[in-house]
Amino acid sequence: MGGDLASLKTIDEIYGIRGYRGYHKTVRPESLWRRGYRENNEWVWKGKLVDTPIGITDWAGNEPHDNPLEKCMAIFGDDNEWPTSWYRWLNVKCDVTLGYICEKNMRLNKT
Repeated sequence: MGGDLASLKTIDEIYGIRGYRGYHKTVRPESLWRRGYRENNEWVWKGKLVDTPIGITDWAGNEPHDNPLEKCMAIFGDDNEWPTSWYRWLNVKCDVTLGYICEKNMRLNKT
């Protein structure tokens, strides 16, 4: 369908995804992949041409971990025992099997 793993670069996008997941029960329970990853101790968004440093963040408490094997980013689901972590960011190993959340640029025709 032409989408990419989601990168949330603004507060509006961060809260938009939180609200969407809170409302739609089918995407609530599990953690989902994101487009962020750690490179040389810096968190960046994977781009099509250029990777960019992450500016605004929404890490859950005690995240990100310093574990050097957890280099990829996901979003908690609401199955986490800590409600304050629901739909917030965490770092995980890149070989973990998770669902995913994507974004797609859309062109709207003005009439």
